[in-house]
Amino acid sequence: MQLHELETYQDTLPSVPSALIRLALSDLKKVEADKRYVVYMDHWHSILSNDRPCTVCLAGSVIAKTIGLDISEIIEPGSNLEEFMVMSLVYKLKALDCFRIGRVLRGLVIMNIPSEIRSNLPENLKLVDIATYRPYDNFFNRDMEKLASDLQEIGL
Repeated sequence: MQLHELETYQDTLPSVPSALIRLALSDLKKVEADKRYVVYMDHWHSILSNDRPCTVCLAGSVIAKTIGLDISEIIEPGSNLEEFMVMSLVYKLKALDCFRIGRVLRGLVIMNIPSEIRSNLPENLKLVDIATYRPYDNFFNRDMEKLASDLQEIGL
């Protein structure tokens, strides 16, 4: 899919945070196995040079695998995403960025989870420790899966 086609892309990503996180983790595994990509959490979906793989973060993994953006396209959170995507999709991708660094409450706000639900969020889930992503260990995935399980337990 080319970037200009994203404006017609309907947001089919999960609206439940735990399901969104699990989808992203599944897509992350797919990009880890795909030699055309390298995981670098500072870029959503970017080519640093023509002779290197496309760099993607957790949200970028979803852009690459579930959405299917062409590998040659560049998309970053600072770009005019609303020109290319429906805003609910942009919000979910930005929420993934918050979740991957443990800013859970902020991610829920970005996803437009109602305030009455957010106000019942246990204190220990508002800001959580998430291990830094490293390709040679599983700590990031473990922490993100735990976050997804904790959110699922409370209906998120």
